[in-house]
Formats: sequence, C-alpha cells, structure tokens
Amino acid sequence: MNPLLNKATLDLKQERSAGKKPHICVVGEMLLEFLPADENVLFQTFGPMYKSPSGAACIFACAAAALGARVQLLGRTGTDPFSRFVHEVISGYGVDTSHLIEDRERQIGLSFVEEQAGARRFVYYRKNSAGSMLSAEDIDPAVVRQAEALYFPAMLLGLSPQMRSACLAALAVAREAGLITALDLNIRQELWPDRDDGLLKKVISQLNLLTLNQNEAFLITGEMDAKAALSRLLSYGPLVVAITRGADGLIIGAEDELVEVSGLPVQVVDTVGAGDICAAGLLTGLLEGMSLEEAGRFANATAALKIGRMGAIGRGIPTRAEVQDFLARHYGKP
Repeated sequence: MNPLLNKATLDLKQERSAGKKPHICVVGEMLLEFLPADENVLFQTFGPMYKSPSGAACIFACAAAALGARVQLLGRTGTDPFSRFVHEVISGYGVDTSHLIEDRERQIGLSFVEEQAGARRFVYYRKNSAGSMLSAEDIDPAVVRQAEALYFPAMLLGLSPQMRSACLAALAVAREAGLITALDLNIRQELWPDRDDGLLKKVISQLNLLTLNQNEAFLITGEMDAKAALSRLLSYGPLVVAITRGADGLIIGAEDELVEVSGLPVQVVDTVGAGDICAAGLLTGLLEGMSLEEAGRFANATAALKIGRMGAIGRGIPTRAEVQDFLARHYGKP
C-alpha cells in the first residue's frame, strides 16, 4: 500500500502510472562544509580539510535529483566565489536553481566538522548568511503550486525568524494546493538550543510524510521503544512516519500498516548526510508509486551506499543505477 498516493489527486495518480518524474519543491539553504581529511584533523590541530557543498535541504535535493526526481530549490544565495561554487555543483545534479534569489550583501554560510571517537561535532558560521535570510516574502506561491510535493528539514525552523517564516509560508501554500508535504526532523542542538517542541508538533500535524532517526523519535515523543514512538508520532497527524535505526535499518508506519526494513551489510566510512539521502530515497520512491516496503528498501539501499563513501554532495550521493544494482544484489530485484 502507498498512503501518499492514496491521498493524492487522480491527476497525480495518472501521471505516476504514465511514468512522469516526481516533482519536488525543496525549501532550504546552501552551505559550504569543510570536512577533515582524516580523523586526526581536529578543530584545534593543524591538518588538511576539504570543502564540499552542503546543507540538509541541498543534500536532499541533489540526492532526489540523482534518483530521478524533478527538483526545484527555493532559497537565497550570495554572489561570493563559494556561493557560485556551491550553486554550480548543485545545478550539475540537475536541481532547478532558477528560483534562487541572489543576495549581493551577504555570503554563503559555512560549517566545519570534526570526527573524534566515532562522534561528529559541527561548528557553524551562518548567522545572517544569505541562506538564513530567506523569508515568507521570498516564497512565490505559484512556484510551490507547480510541484507535487514540498520538502524541508525541520532544523530550518530554528535557523532564523526569517527562515522559519519562509518554511511555514511554503507549507501553508502546499497544504492549500493539495501537495504532499514532507519533512525530515533533523534536530541539531547546536542550531536550535531553545527548540520549540510545540511548534514542531504543530508542523508535524500538517505533514503527509515525516522521517527522523530513532534518537529524535525518542526525544520528541518521550517513548523509548521505536514502535511505540512511531505510533505516537502517527497520532500527531502524518500519514506516514519513517524512523531510521542506523545499522538496524528502518521502520515505516501508516495508520494500518507497519513495515520493518532490516539493515544492509556495509562498511561505514562516513555518515554525514545519510539521513537526508535516505529521506530523498523514501519520498522519491513513494511518489513513484512504490509500496511502503519497496520505498523503504529503496531508501535503505540509497543510504547504505552513501555511508560506504566519504562526503555527500559531489562524492557520496549514489546514482539511480547504483541503487538499482545494489537492490538487485541484496534483495533480488531492482
């Protein structure tokens, strides 16, 4: 069963049966991320780092485009060299960036990552960045209405008042227009230290698809069992909830269906962006008409391929052909 397409209009169902690409509108910010060349390179040591386009929404957008979806990105970008670099790389994935707004007064936000004892730590330089200043006034309702689904990561609700207003404005347009609405919880304490759980639950109640990891599910519900947390989250209003469980795979639930997708054997190289890429695989699969189990396997394979590689955009995002081959090898069919 596919609850998202059961909810969708007859026109959308006909488009899916005709093989038309899913069309996703993504709201978000572009970042430039600096990652350590090896685990010995820490914030307070010398050593090489490499730069990579990033931002949860951008990783999602690039992954969905690589998997075959039609994707447009709404956001603000600077005109500095780093902004142009990120813009070019994202466009190279096939993401429609024609609706990005150029901000000549601000630069792109930066993030730095260190890995120590298997744990990641982020330091951000994004206050008043071009991306953080996207506002409700920047959201063109006509552009949102062209899509079939709207997606944004919940961390943006805590990035700035402007970005929060942009996400909520896009969500309101999407709901009024009957779009499928999707969100990855993606809670970061360093980005939203005064997190508003009341706002989060209000937004969750307006979703068709919610993805999040197990720790986030426990945090937002107070439950300490994944299935109990999933049931509680469904009671908030979403049609479908997917909880990722690292090496144990993921569970996906709807009102009268529960699917467990086991983890896949893969050597973990880097997990940065895996959740965003998994969310892209799940939404793309469901929009294509896959069942919950099929979409879960598709998303699981997409994330497994990514964590076997370093980086995300430009290095770690798998192609559709790679995912289909991986599915055939591990599940017996693409």
